[in-house]
Amino acid sequence: MLEILKPSEYPKLLRLLGDDYIGAHQIVHLLENVFTGKIPEVKIMVDKWPEFNVVILEQVSLQPHILRKSNYTFYTKTNKQKQLEDVLLSHDIIDPDKEGLLIGLQEIDFDVIYKAMDQRNIGYIKPANPTKCFTIKSQDLIVFPVSPGLKLKPIPHDAVDSMLSAWDYADEVTPNYFYYLIDNYKTVALYDVDDSLIGYMMQTHLGTVGMLRILPDKRGKGYSKIILSNLVKMVFEDGADVVTSSIDPKNEISINLHLKTGFKDSLTQEGWLDFYPFKHE
Repeated sequence: MLEILKPSEYPKLLRLLGDDYIGAHQIVHLLENVFTGKIPEVKIMVDKWPEFNVVILEQVSLQPHILRKSNYTFYTKTNKQKQLEDVLLSHDIIDPDKEGLLIGLQEIDFDVIYKAMDQRNIGYIKPANPTKCFTIKSQDLIVFPVSPGLKLKPIPHDAVDSMLSAWDYADEVTPNYFYYLIDNYKTVALYDVDDSLIGYMMQTHLGTVGMLRILPDKRGKGYSKIILSNLVKMVFEDGADVVTSSIDPKNEISINLHLKTGFKDSLTQEGWLDFYPFKHE
């Protein structure tokens, strides 16, 4: 029997998930955002309580003016994929009328979801390449100082249009998503001595740091290390115990950048899947 948790049970869930931070880090951060009011409303489902095997968090309050798709964040305990399959086959979790994004999945969960959606016959899942999860603790952070004449500032609202045009996943969000991140999370924009933008990076509502971009004519000068390390420093100063980053395994440049800054490979593969309802074809 699938259970929907009451908000009064969220703190206990957060404590229990903390025992497997790497596997559950995105749900952990979403819950922390609920407590701080950055995300006012979520729906949390577990296969049983409190000895759960599967947790699915649906983001309610960021729809539809910020996130174009329904967002579901998954956590499955190690070797409990059968329980995940049972939940997906037995309950109407994914909205069959809307496109959805299934987030925070371990690679081992992918085949389970393909199979369950095929049997439900309500839509199809688009394959995705898993990302590698890298983590860092404050004592391991190497902060690269800002060069003389350069300036670090929060990302301004007037940068949103160019950010959307440069992001591969812009069709999943509205411009309001970037305004929401800028207004609620840590962001860093680096400016040159002539006040021209060099690049930027931001913290997301899932707790990760990402979306790093250096403008083409500014690359190859070490600016990425300044932006990444100073953003992570700000996230730690805001109270984080661990900072995570999800990176394409083929992106060796980004992986090496994170390693030089103090991140460590968590040896975890995770990712997300897109759901498309048949009736919208």
